[in-house]
Amino acid sequence: MPCLVSPNPKMTTAADPLADRTLDPLANMHAAYAQSMERKRQGSGGAWGSMESAMGIFSRFKPSISGDKRSQSRAESRAIADLADLVGRKEAFIGRLYRHADQCAYPAMAAQIRWLADKQAEHFETLRAILVDRGAWPRPPADQPREGSNNWERLSGDLAILSAYASGLRRCAIEWEALDREVADTLAQVAAEDVDHESDLRQLALKCDPQALD
Repeated sequence: MPCLVSPNPKMTTAADPLADRTLDPLANMHAAYAQSMERKRQGSGGAWGSMESAMGIFSRFKPSISGDKRSQSRAESRAIADLADLVGRKEAFIGRLYRHADQCAYPAMAAQIRWLADKQAEHFETLRAILVDRGAWPRPPADQPREGSNNWERLSGDLAILSAYASGLRRCAIEWEALDREVADTLAQVAAEDVDHESDLRQLALKCDPQALD
């Protein structure tokens, strides 16, 4: 009687599920399918890997982009606050000029002071509109400088205030260059006109007697 010989397990390896098709046809079918899917997965690995790599790079950039937006938001908030301070000081300065025009006993000089106040009021409306467009308002100064006892003291004080204001507005214009170039140009133009008004105030102050009493 013929003897049935069991297959030698050393002849079949786990690496090749098709080594002996006679052992278990169903198992061989599953193994062949798994092997086919593995080859497909490995074949598409390059494209998938590239996609994963690109997504990884994008995820690294996302915090940086978010950080840039937060930084820009803080810079704009600071620029708006600085401008609100300047516009508040401008409003107080305009009221001061009108008072000094009313206190001046010389009609021609009083008219020139009032003209300067009118020009400053035009500047105020321009700057106030920039703030309102951004949901902000002028911020009044905490204190008011001494006004003086005569025309010379009053106009000299006005000149010092306007000079400091023009310098602050130039710095503010530089601050806005990275945020809104149109706003920066407007601030620079107003600052340049304020420098011209400094010259007008200086000429008026030189006409006054420092020793005169009102």
